[in-house]
Amino acid sequence: MHPGNEGLDKWRDHHTGIINITAPSTEAAKKWQGYGTALKPALEPWVLCRKPMASTVAANVLQWGTGALNIDAARYGYGDRAWPGPDASLEVIQARSSPNVRSGRLVDGCVATSYRIDQTGIGPAGNPLGRWPANVYHCPKTSRAEREAGCHHLPARTGAEAVDRDEDSDGMASPRAGAGRTANDIHNHHPTLKPIALMAWLCRLVTPTGGVILDPFAGSGSCGAAAVPQGFRYIGAELEADYALIAEARISHHAGLFGIQQRGVSDVLSQHTKEPTP
Repeated sequence: MHPGNEGLDKWRDHHTGIINITAPSTEAAKKWQGYGTALKPALEPWVLCRKPMASTVAANVLQWGTGALNIDAARYGYGDRAWPGPDASLEVIQARSSPNVRSGRLVDGCVATSYRIDQTGIGPAGNPLGRWPANVYHCPKTSRAEREAGCHHLPARTGAEAVDRDEDSDGMASPRAGAGRTANDIHNHHPTLKPIALMAWLCRLVTPTGGVILDPFAGSGSCGAAAVPQGFRYIGAELEADYALIAEARISHHAGLFGIQQRGVSDVLSQHTKEPTP
């Protein structure tokens, strides 16, 4: 017991001595302890669209060199966590669909569901390159290390400055305040970074080998950082000068990891960035 604090001692952790001031004190509060009203945002929808074609996909590809999806380049490798569905190795998939399974023999608890048919006849299913790509790509949000890579020479901001909130405010305690709110020094303060792994997959899916990617909303450069190391040519446009500098730093960093030299934009920005129109 702590003299004078007898009323608080029942909330005190006897191992750490810390008082839990948020512990439920009424029967109703105890009953609903652990409940809430919202889930953590974990889904970002994306839209795949293209300009209407005058003829077939094949004719468009032959005429313009684009319009098809590069399925093999975007397959999920076996064991890749980007595919959130049932997973198995290529060996298991082929074993499940081998001719021996057609008699009803179970392999790894499953029977055959598909077969590969080619000039050699009917054989085991499964592509050595991986699973056919779906409309879902599962990955974690951008890490602090990925966000800051290549940006340490840029001016830093506090976590509160990065999410445009007051220090120690209630909003700073909410995950919805934005990424970076708990950091001390932030060099990349763009609020909505996309994971480079996701952007790399999307680049491979829609861009022909060695093709050009035009990004009208470059932001912090995640698309460029994903595209350039894969051998794509990248053209990005960004309205905000601060974000353009972040994009240049990130793209140059990731290109440099593969020995690729990038054309800088800092000197161009200083000459062509205009004041906002009144």
